Amino acid sequence: MKLLLENWRKFLKENSESYQLKVRTGHSAAKEDLIGKGKQRTGGCPFKEKPSMKRSKSAPPAAGPMEEGISQVVYHFTNSAALANILKTNKIMTSVAYGTSTDANINKKKLYYLSLARSMTSTASQSGRGAAVMKLDGRKLGNTYKGAPVDYWGSGWATNEMEDRIFTDKPYIEPADRYIEEIGVPMPIWDSGKKYTQTYTTDNIKTAKAIEEEGKKLGIPVYFYPDNASYRMQNKKKALTSVDEWVKMFDKAEGKTTKWDYDTQFSEPFYLVPFIEILEKVYFGDGTKDDLSDKGQKLYSNMRWYEDSIQSIVADVHNNKKDPEARPYIVTIGNAIRKSKHGSFEDLIKAVRAKIREQ
Repeated sequence: MKLLLENWRKFLKENSESYQLKVRTGHSAAKEDLIGKGKQRTGGCPFKEKPSMKRSKSAPPAAGPMEEGISQVVYHFTNSAALANILKTNKIMTSVAYGTSTDANINKKKLYYLSLARSMTSTASQSGRGAAVMKLDGRKLGNTYKGAPVDYWGSGWATNEMEDRIFTDKPYIEPADRYIEEIGVPMPIWDSGKKYTQTYTTDNIKTAKAIEEEGKKLGIPVYFYPDNASYRMQNKKKALTSVDEWVKMFDKAEGKTTKWDYDTQFSEPFYLVPFIEILEKVYFGDGTKDDLSDKGQKLYSNMRWYEDSIQSIVADVHNNKKDPEARPYIVTIGNAIRKSKHGSFEDLIKAVRAKIREQ
């Protein structure tokens, strides 16, 4: 009801703006010139009565669906390695909202979010080797989680991410197979005219195979697209359903595989572990500097004397928010924000620093 009243006020304002008043002026006379001066008499076809010369009212704005809720079909863009992990664990790791002030403000006071796109044509879409997408059931998500459309960049940017967001206090969405309808993996093979050799790494193919196998275990259809266009259009007629089929097509194109031993390396959490120690022993407990480990004591001193330690801790969360192994630390800090009833992560750090400076 509150939203309906707000929209009605918008409608009344729109119809009383100076532009609307100017449009009204002379409208009846113009309409009379257009349809009121012909020879057709009232009572005959096509009119049984003389039409009104008044200006019609604008329709009031919609009362909710465009402002709240998740679209029925949504897509989550990720990379193939992350997707393989999602299927293996059967849970989707949500993004951290409390790490930046922008996300915290958008996120309606929730700790985490999942970014979704309403279309494969979103500017957030990824294609080519290493990319992947999950098609999700927005209705099922909407029955469990709160969400809404988000324009992250605003009207001043030439981008259209068509973003819906799920707002949640949960660090994972699980079980993932409840919401995943299908999976798409682009693995483009192109005709180079034999001018150069196409290459894929052994890790590319190994990861694709893992996605195929884990998807099969969960009963989720997996499609491998041999060109980016069919991937973006989700054209199943050109899709392959097994990596073996793709390998045959790749071999026919005289592609070559190369070995790639590099694994994605996340930065080692530098402040998170000692900060959590300070939270538990000093802020929520009765401990002092002497009760802390060497790393805890070092951070304790930095927080006591240097205000820029606040940004260092915030940056450490930002740098580790996508690392699955750092997720337990992220969750512990999120729980501390809720327990302390502070409005933001920075407010919590400032409160911890204040207590340290009192000792």
